[in-house]
Amino acid sequence: MSTSPRLAFALAALLACAPTLAKQSTIDLLRDACESEVRDLCADVSPGNGRLIACLYANEDMVAPRCNFVLYQSAPELSTMITSLTAMANTCKPDIERLCTDFKPAQGGIAKCLSLHRASLAPTCVEAIEATGVQSK
Repeated sequence: MSTSPRLAFALAALLACAPTLAKQSTIDLLRDACESEVRDLCADVSPGNGRLIACLYANEDMVAPRCNFVLYQSAPELSTMITSLTAMANTCKPDIERLCTDFKPAQGGIAKCLSLHRASLAPTCVEAIEATGVQSK
């Protein structure tokens, strides 16, 4: 199953302000390439759940070619990240539900929660986190 570039960028936008990934350079490229569009076109949009990417595509006639280029060039790598993060989220779901009720899912809250409660996580969750390369800031 292939992930669309739109969904890939939506997750990248979420992750750009949340955890640090092993492939940080891709997220940095996206952040740099699309920073002015997000700032100028989507200033009133809260990050998360694909809202930033929806805003960019709603205003695609005003998005710079550089942003579009980096978005589409990054799609394969972002797709891999999405797959890995989805697997981790599914594996860690019981721990997240048990330990992270006070943490907000946007802006790195869940990653921070998992990091703070690492000693209490199921071994399969710890393995999934390590395989993903997610680290809290």
